[in-house]
Amino acid sequence: MNKEFSSQDWQSLVELRQTFLGEASERKKDYWTSDELLSLYDQTFAQRIGWKWDNVLSELTAKNDPRFSAAPKVIDYGCGTGMAARKWVQHHSTATAEIFLFDRSSTAMSFAKKKLLEINPALTVHCVKVITDLPENGLLLVSHVVNELPLGEQELLRLLLKSSAAFIWVEPGMKAISELMVLEREKLRDEFQFVAPCPHSGVCGMLDPKNANHWCHHFAKSPANVFTEGFWKKFSDHLKIDLRALPVSYLAAAKPPVAPYATANRIIGRARVYKGYALALLCEETGVEERRILSRHFKETVKRLEDGRFCESLDSKEAER
Repeated sequence: MNKEFSSQDWQSLVELRQTFLGEASERKKDYWTSDELLSLYDQTFAQRIGWKWDNVLSELTAKNDPRFSAAPKVIDYGCGTGMAARKWVQHHSTATAEIFLFDRSSTAMSFAKKKLLEINPALTVHCVKVITDLPENGLLLVSHVVNELPLGEQELLRLLLKSSAAFIWVEPGMKAISELMVLEREKLRDEFQFVAPCPHSGVCGMLDPKNANHWCHHFAKSPANVFTEGFWKKFSDHLKIDLRALPVSYLAAAKPPVAPYATANRIIGRARVYKGYALALLCEETGVEERRILSRHFKETVKRLEDGRFCESLDSKEAER
């Protein structure tokens, strides 16, 4: 349960958000000045990141791939307060993994370790200060780091991705970030099978010039209590954040051999529902195309699309070109 925040607490969060949204040089500094600030962040911004991870990890559970669910080594890169690792532990509570935390901030790593051990005191958690000391062939969790990486560290992250057995990479669903992830996907797809949200591991259809105005993103669901608790109303008012919108861009991939997945074609973003039909931007192996679904033929499908589930799939037989 969140404590009652003071006016200074809210102001600290406002200033922290200004750092996130401000000049790149400010984001590259270690802004974790105290455990108190980390705690404020962990109860607010980090929770929203956690909701994204809940959606992504639930989606991956259906894949039943032990490289995502039972990895012996899990690395939380750019861990911050450790929300990605915590969510993985919560979703796979029976897994026995060593957790490796990496962040430029020693204060953040210590905070993240403490939070993980509160969930499960039997965990083995390492705080790693040098990126080259991270283990290979583990499950790599990457969360909300793209905006803060200088060029040299982007290259190090790519090497870390290549050295992993599998990775889950979650970022805000912003156009510029999504486009960067698509480019990174192209550099990795010869070595990995993409499992989600991609329905294939071929060339990304977003690279077609006709799709220049689109970007690969989905909308995660917020917990129901967010819309009934006074704390989150205060958060929304103070930080000017719409709690209904949780856009996310993500990639999940594993190295072969990987069992083939019967992954349906993916709707990008949300379908737009009109009287008598719905329009959806559909990602297929043949490319990314806008497709129309007629209510008179597929009434239940259109109703489902109106509900807007996370990372919705669609049988291409239900859609017209």
